[in-house]
Amino acid sequence: MKRIKFVFYISLVLSLLFVSEVSARKKKKGIAEPYVKTEKLSDHIHIVSFYPEGINSLIVEFKDYFAILESPITSENGEKLIGEAKKISQEKPVKYFAFSHYHPENLRGIRPFVHKGATILTLMENFDSITYLVRNRKPFQVDSLHMQPKRLDIEIISDTKTVTDGEYTMQMYRIGNLYDGIEDDFTVFYFPDDKLLFEPKLIEMSKDGFLKKASEKELIIYDAIQNLDIEVDTIIRSWTPTDRNIKTIIPFSELEETIFLRGN
Repeated sequence: MKRIKFVFYISLVLSLLFVSEVSARKKKKGIAEPYVKTEKLSDHIHIVSFYPEGINSLIVEFKDYFAILESPITSENGEKLIGEAKKISQEKPVKYFAFSHYHPENLRGIRPFVHKGATILTLMENFDSITYLVRNRKPFQVDSLHMQPKRLDIEIISDTKTVTDGEYTMQMYRIGNLYDGIEDDFTVFYFPDDKLLFEPKLIEMSKDGFLKKASEKELIIYDAIQNLDIEVDTIIRSWTPTDRNIKTIIPFSELEETIFLRGN
């Protein structure tokens, strides 16, 4: 037991020294320290933006619980998302965690959700990758799951999944297997009551308001919306790098205009 405690404290000290060194280097290079900003978009949707990375997660509030979508890069970011949910409601647990596709900016912060007992909603193709992340922490990473291991609660979904409390609904649609040019596990999230679609990276609209003809990837998301027969007013993009000057929140009408410019 004493040896375990000794190893833990050594790991903790090394982790703190590593974080301190990284922070010092960032300050020397003029790189901003990371922070999060949470914005309430509706009675049920809260967008959490990570800066300076330019990554956006969603906290979805149901009657008795939360679902959280996308947790980027580190366990620390996952803990921040859980903390932001607690600010909204102390009583409601995080019941579900889901992500759009297997990339670090969407999934790597998964470990704190496993520790909290959240059910991970995912496709069978991602099972091995998720279990690897859960069982293997990063070097120098001392997180809640490392300190208090918990069993992975995972639900394998097919091409669609509906989460509802009887009053508010979230729908997951896998579209990656239907189109070339995107990841096979690519999944989007739809909220019928808000007529809102959450997608990671297909739509790229400039903040300056200039509209150009739709790209192949924008054509994919437009086609998917039509084929799914869902009514969309607003689209949220999860990955919006700060150096790209692109919108996080996009009116569907703008996507329609770019399709018109394309001539399809």
